[in-house]
Amino acid sequence: MIRKVALELVLLGLLLYSLFTVRAILTGYDPVADAAGSVGTATRSVGGLPDTEYRATGGKDIFERNLFHPTRTGVVKAPPPPPPVEPVVVMPEEPPPPPEPMPAVMLKGVLEDPSGERIALISVDNERSQPYRVGDMFDNFEVVEIGILEARLTWKGEPVDLKLRGQTPEPAEPASRPASRRRR
Repeated sequence: MIRKVALELVLLGLLLYSLFTVRAILTGYDPVADAAGSVGTATRSVGGLPDTEYRATGGKDIFERNLFHPTRTGVVKAPPPPPPVEPVVVMPEEPPPPPEPMPAVMLKGVLEDPSGERIALISVDNERSQPYRVGDMFDNFEVVEIGILEARLTWKGEPVDLKLRGQTPEPAEPASRPASRRRR
């Protein structure tokens, strides 16, 4: 029984093969044989049969990209070179301007109001002195701290310490000793 089924399968295979071979011979259809040419119709005689007309299904692009064709070499055309680039002329930059010098500032005095807030009298470039409190800004300066005989400022982020010229702090008098009064 198994031999009979195997023999029938072999005969069925031979029949299918012969049918497809006869069809190929009768139609003469071979899409890659003339694919190197342009897409269109072509005539071809196969094995003594009359000429058969067929239409190619692809063009030159498909033929060149067919991985299984025996004439494929795998050579890929190089892309065209890029257009020439004009050289860029770099002009030397002008050097940056020198940094602005810090103006001459001078602490002329320190005042204290009744609430205990201190006010610094500061002169810029030997001009008339102006009163400034902590947090005030003038000529890129900011008043940070005011002491009894000194003031701390910042100029463009850099600390500047000012002191009264010729003044030294006097020692505080003891609280038990009364302050002397001058009479006129």
